[in-house]
Amino acid sequence: MAAADQTTDPDGGVGADAEALIRSLGVSAGDRLDGRYRLERVLHLTGPAVTWLAADEKLNRPSRIHLLRSDQPRAEAFMAAARAAAAMADNHFVQVLDAVPDDVLYYVITEWLHDGHTLGEVLAGGPVPISEAVRITTELARAMAEAHDQGLAHLRLSPKTVLRTDTGEVKILDLCLAAALTGTVSRDPLGTDLAAIGELAYALLTGKRPQAQPAPPSELRPEVTPQLDEVVLRILGDQSAGPAFQSPTEVADALAQLPRPRYEAPLPSTPQTAPLRHQQTTVMPAASANRPTTAMPQVAPSYQAAPPRPAAGHGGSTSPGGYSGGGAHRPSAHDDDYAPRGHRGGSGGGSRGSGHSGGSGGGRGSSTMIGVGAVAAVVAIALLAYTMFGGDKNKNNANNGGPSTSTTQSSAPSSATSAASADVAYTSVSLYDSDDTTEGKGYLVNNQISEKGWFTAQYCQAWPTVGGNPKGTGLVFDLGSAKSISNASVTIGTAGAGLEMWAADASVTAPPAVVPDKAPTGFTKIASATADSTTVALKATSPVTTRFVLVWFVKPLPVAANPDHGIKCGKDDGNRYGDSISAVKFNTAS
Repeated sequence: MAAADQTTDPDGGVGADAEALIRSLGVSAGDRLDGRYRLERVLHLTGPAVTWLAADEKLNRPSRIHLLRSDQPRAEAFMAAARAAAAMADNHFVQVLDAVPDDVLYYVITEWLHDGHTLGEVLAGGPVPISEAVRITTELARAMAEAHDQGLAHLRLSPKTVLRTDTGEVKILDLCLAAALTGTVSRDPLGTDLAAIGELAYALLTGKRPQAQPAPPSELRPEVTPQLDEVVLRILGDQSAGPAFQSPTEVADALAQLPRPRYEAPLPSTPQTAPLRHQQTTVMPAASANRPTTAMPQVAPSYQAAPPRPAAGHGGSTSPGGYSGGGAHRPSAHDDDYAPRGHRGGSGGGSRGSGHSGGSGGGRGSSTMIGVGAVAAVVAIALLAYTMFGGDKNKNNANNGGPSTSTTQSSAPSSATSAASADVAYTSVSLYDSDDTTEGKGYLVNNQISEKGWFTAQYCQAWPTVGGNPKGTGLVFDLGSAKSISNASVTIGTAGAGLEMWAADASVTAPPAVVPDKAPTGFTKIASATADSTTVALKATSPVTTRFVLVWFVKPLPVAANPDHGIKCGKDDGNRYGDSISAVKFNTAS
């Protein structure tokens, strides 16, 4: 069976518009990019981008290349998404190998899986064995948990963007890239990806797409156990089956606890250390002189929509339609052929992308990874020797706790009279954005920062604003009672942000009310910093006794990896700006 075209979202077919887009790029089969990538054939179109199969003549292997004109509105978001995705080292994701911003064309090179088949192809033959469905769903959930832990979301998970190789590996196509190219955004990125995992689990078990009120999989496949029914329906947000899962990790853990059917042998899980498929070199043939340049036709999956659950207890009606088109299916944030179920609760503030740029690098070639590993080993040995023999100065530096910012002071000398440090716990978190205190509301769960972090809205300028005027946006931490604090370590999504820490005086006895365009009444600024890494140290000049602490973003804000162009800007530079907070740790000298 030949490898799939590894399609993300073919927005174009073989019609005149698709051909015009291909011609507009000014390249054709046989052309070389960067002196090494020989274009072979068009695989598909995704938004304004054309994806080619190419031969890497330097390393003698096939590659997959997204091509986009540099003057396209989504070009900068496309490159930012590539940089973010390249940092994802988990082997379940198809690796970003390079990103090249040329004068005329922007292009991103990813690995090509010579034996990869989309789940759409797999499901064309009907549902898979139950153990295989559970395994694929579990691996998909674990992989997406890792992505969200790094502040990245997919937003376009579907049978077209998840592959299974001939050896059973589960691979996810175009993390961040698919959303950037299609302009897909979500107010609840984690909820969007969770819902998509549920739809894929349902399809793997039944061969059909779930309706708005899905019937239990066992109604379509009697050998599905009640426990598996419950897990799948909970992923899909069916409250009658139990509370909705709050993270992909919860999904994977629930699946791992299911009893295995006696009639199915265990299937091995894809190892995290499995070799990258692009390491198995496939020699590419020489280019044909007169090979035509054509877009690959879109292949509609053959499985249809599942019948809806009986309407007892539910209002309204379900709509027909399935993966293959024909009839309206459930609405979503971006609905062109297949789209996830959409949002799972939480109102949120302004729209936001699928995460923020995690930096460049990562995911290059195997030789690069081996070289980095060798260097890391040498550095580790050197550090070990230095730790053992470097003397007292090294012991002092060992407790610095992370990267410093411009406001971080040098560590105190190590001596018997030095002040010891103690962590200060907080009991709850609330919002404060000097506007209406709704920004990122969906990212707080039970008055705590959610597993995926808290995200700001996206803004047209590199600072948060309301009505065109600068403002702050952030979180108020309740310490439960008046306590002494001297510093905070804040983990954010993207370096470059400006942050401030404010402390409440004794007159503040409850989370503060909004004061438009200002910090809350009774609060005083005690520290500020501009982040040069994703760990920010905010240090007061002296300890402060307070119950409530405000940590908020001010000017500047970094560029969002997946800008929401639904946000209209008067002077539009093509970027949107925002950041996130995933953890805050307060500390004091005692």
